[in-house]
Amino acid sequence: MRETRRLLRTPTGPALLAALALGAASACSNEEEPAPPEQENIPETDEIPDPGLSGLVFFHHADHEFFLTFHDPEDGSLDTRVSVQDLVLTAEEDTGGFDPARSEEITFSPGFGHTVTPTDGGLLLGAIDEQRAAYEQVTTIAPTAGPDPEGPGTEGPAFEEGEVTYESPQFSPDGSHLWFEEKAEGQGGSSRLLAVDLSTPEAQPEFVGEAPTSSMPAAQAEEEWANRNTRNLSEPENAYAISEAEEPTVYTEPEGTNDAGLKFLADDETGDIMPWNFIRGGDGTFIGPLDGSAEETDHPELSVFDLTADGTVSDEEVLVEAEDNPVHRYWYDSDGDRLLLKTDDGYYWQEIDAGGEPELAFDALDFGDDELANDELPLGLHAPLN
Repeated sequence: MRETRRLLRTPTGPALLAALALGAASACSNEEEPAPPEQENIPETDEIPDPGLSGLVFFHHADHEFFLTFHDPEDGSLDTRVSVQDLVLTAEEDTGGFDPARSEEITFSPGFGHTVTPTDGGLLLGAIDEQRAAYEQVTTIAPTAGPDPEGPGTEGPAFEEGEVTYESPQFSPDGSHLWFEEKAEGQGGSSRLLAVDLSTPEAQPEFVGEAPTSSMPAAQAEEEWANRNTRNLSEPENAYAISEAEEPTVYTEPEGTNDAGLKFLADDETGDIMPWNFIRGGDGTFIGPLDGSAEETDHPELSVFDLTADGTVSDEEVLVEAEDNPVHRYWYDSDGDRLLLKTDDGYYWQEIDAGGEPELAFDALDFGDDELANDELPLGLHAPLN
C-alpha cells in the first residue's frame, strides 16, 4: 500500500477524540470498558459546536442496529462508530410507519454534530453526545400556528391544526441553522422556507425565502445517485440549496438535454448546475461517465468535463478507464484534487491533473469486530468542518 498524506483526519481536540474512540470501542466489544478519565473544558452537549467528524462515512442498518462508521480514506481504517439507535427508535414511535432503512430520510449536519428526521410529529432534531458516541433527541420542531397571509415571517391562524407540516429539512453550510419547507395541505405553487438557529431550536422559526412546493433539499439531491447509489430513487424535479451567505437558491429541471444521460438541476439566475448522477470536480468542472453509463451502477470510464445548463458538454477528457474493473462509486477530494474510486477489488485514488493509472489505497474497509457493518450505504467523503 502506498504512503499518502492524511488529508481528512478529524481536527478536534483530544477530549472529543478520546470520548468518541471509547464509544466506538464499547460498541464493537462486549467487554466492560473502564470509565474514561476526567477531561477538562468539555462543554455540555447542547452547547458544543458540531464536532467536525470527517472521512469516508457509512450508514448501517442491520439486525435492528443503526449507526455510522467513519473511516480514514487513506487506508480504510475505522476512526469511530456513532450510534443512531435512539433517534431511529424515537422516529419509529413518532411515525408508526417510519422505515429507517431509507437512510436518505435521515440528514446529518456538516461535521455530523446534528441530525434531523421528518416524522408525523414534526422534524426530529438530534445532537451527538460525545461521551456516549451516540445521537440523542434535542427536540421536535413542529408548527403550532400557520403563517399570517398578510405578512411573511409572522404568526397567525392562517391554517387549521394539522394542515401545515414541516418538510425537506437541511442544515446550513456551517451547521448553525436548520432550514425546512412549510407546506400547507392542498397548496400549490411555492412554499415558504423557514429556519431555526440550532442554539435555540425551540424558538419561533424565521421566514428566509420561498421554493417550489415539495422541493428536495440539496443534501438529498446533489450527487445522490453517483455518490451513494441509493436504489429506487427518482430523479428530483427541483431542489433548494443554502448559499454560504445563508441565502436560498432554487434549482429546477433545465430545458436542455445531453447525449451522455447526465441528469441535473440548474439555477435559472446563475446557470449553476446541481448534478444528480455525476459529481462536481474542481474549478467549476464536473466528473462522471460520458459513455452512456451515468444511470447505471457500473462505470467502465469516467471523464472530467465542463457542462452548461442547456446540456452542452465541452472540454471533456477521459480520466479513468476501467473496462476490467468498473467503478461503482466515486467521490471527489477537493483538498487533494483527486478522486476516490470504489471497485470490486478495492478503493483507489486517481489524481486529477497528474495523469497515470489509479493507485490502490486499500482492499477493503476495516470495521473492527463489528460483523453487522458493510459498505452498502455510503454517506460520502466528507472534509473536516472549517
